[in-house]
Amino acid sequence: MPLPRPLLYSTIITVLCLLTLPAAQAHNGAAGLEATRVQGGDFNLQSAGGPVRLSDFQGKVVAIYFGYTHCEDTCPITLGKLGSALKLLKPEEAEQIQPIFITIDPARDDAQRLASYSTAFYPGLIGLTGSASEIAAAARAYGINYRKGPVSAKGGYDFSLPSVIYLVGRDGKLLRSRPHGNSPALIAAALRKALLNH
Repeated sequence: MPLPRPLLYSTIITVLCLLTLPAAQAHNGAAGLEATRVQGGDFNLQSAGGPVRLSDFQGKVVAIYFGYTHCEDTCPITLGKLGSALKLLKPEEAEQIQPIFITIDPARDDAQRLASYSTAFYPGLIGLTGSASEIAAAARAYGINYRKGPVSAKGGYDFSLPSVIYLVGRDGKLLRSRPHGNSPALIAAALRKALLNH
């Protein structure tokens, strides 16, 4: 009998996190695609529950990660670490933090797919999509340069992009970022520090 999808994702995350992997800032051969000058800012994207703006979470700390659901390595590992970090926090701390996963692959990642994928890592993780131009604008605001790879004979493709978690303060202003190689404990410490930044 096949495993239910959330359990399958959790199993994959556990196995991947146990592997010894280099702490890379970028994935899929994206060594030349670093995060550029970052300003942050609001966006208006779509979740399975409707439109979502960064400003909807005024008063909370927001953790933002850009990736895509067909990513086979860095995205699930980093989202797994973010979910684990949130679980290390006290419930009263975690409820003051909103994690967000923004796809850079809107052609394949619709809102329903993102909802199923995101909640496998953490129940409160919101997956967001939008038009190609809306995604590009959001990525540009956070300094994310991404590049689509060649399309295979079966129609599949990957992306090259930096792997960074961005932390946004309660006032909507960008605070800091955590690179892919950080452990759940380090991410949890950064989240706690962000909560104290008023």
